[in-house]
Amino acid sequence: ITGLKVVNFSQDGVVVYGNGNTLNNDVMSNNGRYGVLIGNDAGLSGSDNNTLSNSVISGNVNSGVLITGSGNEVKGCYVGTDPTGTSAQGNGQWGVNIAGSNNTVDGGNVLSGNEIGGVAISESGAGNTVSGNFIGVDVTGTVPLGNSTGVDLESSGANLVTGNVISSR
Repeated sequence: ITGLKVVNFSQDGVVVYGNGNTLNNDVMSNNGRYGVLIGNDAGLSGSDNNTLSNSVISGNVNSGVLITGSGNEVKGCYVGTDPTGTSAQGNGQWGVNIAGSNNTVDGGNVLSGNEIGGVAISESGAGNTVSGNFIGVDVTGTVPLGNSTGVDLESSGANLVTGNVISSR
């Protein structure tokens, strides 16, 4: 899916329940739950190897992105900012919340301005990688846009967090 704008829906902006899908250059904002739900919020498996790239996910009531599957990637997205990556338009919870294993959040994402934090890996998530992102700062990596928490590893193990620029409010 390329060039899609999903704004002001009462529930999730986009739900990906399947394998091998790509969302690129899309806008998911001001939705009643998640901007993008890859899998489902009941924790059931079945959404693997999907890619979310170069998209703006902001102003959603819950997290910008919730991932419950495996092998998914978020790259080059502005999560919690405006389309320029310079002004906060945070999501109500996390920028990206991973409740699965072997997922990747990399490639220069801007994960800033979110109410709770930039990235959470929870619910026994393992083997996930968070690298090369701007967390709590703008796209230049120099202006704080804050999250309450940068990265939260809760009830998870064997995850890699490396090479990120992280700042608080």
